[in-house]
Amino acid sequence: MGIVFNTEFNNKLNCRGDGKLYLLYEAASVFPDAVESQSPNGQILPARIIPISETEFVAVLADFGVDQSLSFFSGDNVIYQRRINPGKFSIESKVNGLLRAEHCGQFRNIDRSGVHALASIQIESFIPCVDGVIVRGVLSGTDYLEGDRIVAFNEEACVVGESLLFNKLIADANPGLINFSLHIPEVGDSLCICIHRASGHLDTFINLKKDMLKELLDEADRNHACAFDQPRYLSWFSGRRLTGSDSRAQAQIRLAYQPLFSIIVPLYKTPLNFFRDMADSVIAQTYSNWELILVNSTPDYDGLSDLVSEYVTADSRIKVTDLEGNLGITENTNVGIKMAKGDYLCFFDHDDVLEPNILFEYAHALNQNSDINLLYCDEDKLLPDGSLAHPTFKPDFSLDMARDNNYICHLLTIKRACLDRIDLSNSELDGAQDHAMVLKIAELDGTIHHVPKILYHWRISENSTAGNSDSKPYATLAGIKAVQEHLDRCGIKATVVNSHNRAFRYSPIYDVPSSESCSLIVTTRGNSSVLSTLVSSINDTDFDDLEVVFVCSQEAEAAVKQSSSGLRCRYIVHALDDPFNISVWRNAGAFAARGEQLVFIHDDIQALDSSWLKTLVGFSQREDVGVVGTMTCDLDGIVQQAGLSYVGESIVNLSQGIHRSSPGYIFMPLTVRDVSAVSGVCLAISREHFNRLGGFDESYLLDYSDVDICFKSSQAGLKVIYTPEACLYHMACVDKSLDSKSRSHKHFEDKARLLHNWSERFSEGDPWFSVNFSRDPKRAALYKFDPFDYEAI
Repeated sequence: MGIVFNTEFNNKLNCRGDGKLYLLYEAASVFPDAVESQSPNGQILPARIIPISETEFVAVLADFGVDQSLSFFSGDNVIYQRRINPGKFSIESKVNGLLRAEHCGQFRNIDRSGVHALASIQIESFIPCVDGVIVRGVLSGTDYLEGDRIVAFNEEACVVGESLLFNKLIADANPGLINFSLHIPEVGDSLCICIHRASGHLDTFINLKKDMLKELLDEADRNHACAFDQPRYLSWFSGRRLTGSDSRAQAQIRLAYQPLFSIIVPLYKTPLNFFRDMADSVIAQTYSNWELILVNSTPDYDGLSDLVSEYVTADSRIKVTDLEGNLGITENTNVGIKMAKGDYLCFFDHDDVLEPNILFEYAHALNQNSDINLLYCDEDKLLPDGSLAHPTFKPDFSLDMARDNNYICHLLTIKRACLDRIDLSNSELDGAQDHAMVLKIAELDGTIHHVPKILYHWRISENSTAGNSDSKPYATLAGIKAVQEHLDRCGIKATVVNSHNRAFRYSPIYDVPSSESCSLIVTTRGNSSVLSTLVSSINDTDFDDLEVVFVCSQEAEAAVKQSSSGLRCRYIVHALDDPFNISVWRNAGAFAARGEQLVFIHDDIQALDSSWLKTLVGFSQREDVGVVGTMTCDLDGIVQQAGLSYVGESIVNLSQGIHRSSPGYIFMPLTVRDVSAVSGVCLAISREHFNRLGGFDESYLLDYSDVDICFKSSQAGLKVIYTPEACLYHMACVDKSLDSKSRSHKHFEDKARLLHNWSERFSEGDPWFSVNFSRDPKRAALYKFDPFDYEAI
C-alpha cells in the first residue's frame, strides 16, 4: 500500500464509498491535527480527518485514478506519510467489503452523517455549453470567507475548473447558502468538486464517479433537449400527418378558388432515387391543380433524362427543359420562372420531399386571404436512413428575422404577379437566391403567410446544406449581399456582416448618428455595491450623447448621489416621495430625461461589451420599431431570458436555463427577431413612441408593465424586437424592502390585471411562438413539444 514513515499510526481498515477513500487509523500517541493529500505532480487534493474516539480517526480522501501521497501533520510538522495506489486500494476495499462488511459499514460515508458533516455540496444542474459544461450547485452549512473558492478535479487529479461564487456580488445574500458555478471544458470519467479554503484546506468535497456522472450528464442532455433533438419526434409527427383515408377525402374537396401552382425544380446531377422521391411526392398531392417544371442542367447525367422522360410521358402536368450547360442555381431557377404558367410559383429542391397536403393547405390559405403574396410552412429533415427528425417550427413572418437568416426556406411559394414586379436575381446571388426573393417580396404591400404544419422534408446528404452548412461557403457571402441590397433599397443605413462566423447568418449594424441623444433611466434602491458595478459598466459604454437618470426614494437619494459621482457622463438623481411603483418611477424618469432615445434598465446589470447601447438604439431609432430588448444572463452566462412569449396564461422566459453561447432551438436565442415582449431589465424605446403609447401603465405596481407596453406597441402597429447583440449580465438582486408575502400579493395583482387587459391577445396565442410547442411554460421556454400529445394543437 505504500511506505509508512511513522509506525505509531496503525492503518486498521480501508474501504471505498461514493467516490471517496476511507482509511481507519489508530494513533499510538500523537493525534494528527491536519491532513494533506498530493497528486504525483504536487497538486494539493481534497482530504479530511474525522476523529471517532480518543485514539481512532478516519482519513477521507477523494478516489482518483492516480497515486496519492498522504501526510498527517501535528502543527507544522509532518508526522506520517504514505503513498496510496488506487488499484491496490480497490482490491483491499473489495476484500474488506466481503470479509469485514459490518466494520466497513460503520465508517463508510461517515463524513456525510450527523456531527461529522462539515458542510454540504449539492449539485443542482449540469448545463451544456459549446465548450464544455456548466456545473451549478449550492454550498450549505458553511460561511463564505474572502478567498474561498470551489475547485473541480478530473479522474487524473488535475484541476479542470474553478468557481464563481454568486453571493459575493449580491448584497445581503444568505451566508448559509452559497451558489457556485463551474465551467468544465471537458468532462471525463469522474468529477471531484471541493471547497478550496483561503487557508489552503480542501476538507469538503464530493466525487462523482463514472456511472453517477454519466447519469447526471444524460439527465442534463434530456432536460435541455429542444424540439429539434427530441427523440420522440417521429411518433409526434405520425400522429399529425394525413392518413390514407384523410388524403382521399381531402382530394374530393373543391375549393372556391383553385390557383395553379407551378412547382419549379432545377435538376443538377440528381440521384435517380432522389428524383423519384421528389417527383412522386408532387404527384401524390391531394390538390391537383399544379404543374411541375423541371429545369435539367445535366441531361447527360447517369440516366437522368430517361427517367425524367418517363415522368413527363406519364403525366401531362410535368414539363421539362434541358439546358446546354449549368447556368448556376439562380439562372436555372429563372428559366423555370419564365416557363411557369401558374398563379403561384413554388421553389422546390431536387432531392427533397413534400407532404401530400401541402398544396391543399396553401390553396386553403389563399381562399381565406386573397392578399397573400408569399407562403411558407414548417419543415423537418429527411435522414439518410429514410427517417424524419429535427423539426423546424417557425414563427409567423418577421422581417427582422428574415434579415438575420432565411428562416422562410421551404416551401417558398410566391404570387406570380409579385414576381413580375421585382427584378430577378442573377448568378451573383447563387446560394442566396431564395433569400433575396423573400426580402424583395417583403418590400411589397401584401401578406406573407405561414402554415404552422410540417409539410416539407429537407433531405440531409453529403453535399446538401441541410447536412453540412459549410458545403456552400459562397452562399453566406451571397446572403450578405442580398441583405445589404435589401436594406439599401429600403433606405436603411446599415452595414451587414456575417453574424458570429455562423453560416447563413447575418447582422445588420445600424448607423447611429453622433447627434442621437440617449437617456439611461435607472430605477434603484441605492445599493452601493450594485451601483458601483453599474457605474463602471456605463463608463465603459461607447455612446456620444448619453445621460443617466437615476430614480430613487428620497431616503436613498444621498447614497445614489455618492455612488454615481464617478460617472463620466451627464447624470441626474431624481428622488421621489412616492412609495415604490415600477411604472410610476419609470414614467417619472422619462419625464426628467432629455434624450430622444429612452433605455430603461435595472440597476443590477453589467454590459458584456461597450457597443451594447448603440445596438439597442440602432433598433429603437427606427420608425417601425416600438420596443427593443436584449438577452439577460446570470453571471456565469446562463440565460435568464432571450425574449418573452406566452402560453395559456403564463409569460414564458424564452431559452431560460441554457448557456448564452448555445444555439438553443434553431439558434433562436442568438437570432434578431420579432417577439411578443421583452424584459424590462433592459428595454429601449424612442421618446416619440413612448409618448404615443402613453408610457408605462401605472396601475402595474411591480411586474408586467414591460409586457403591457410591448403589447401596446404591437397594437399600435409597431414592432417589438429582440436582439442578442446587446447581451447583459443581470444579478437579479432581491428587493429587501418588500417581504415575500407583499411581493407575492403585488405580483398576482399585476398578473390578473395583465390577463384582464389583454384577454383577447392571450386567447389568440403568440404569433412569434409556434403552436406546436408545449403549453407547459417550463417546457415551452426550451422550445420543447409534448411527445405524448397526438391531438392536433
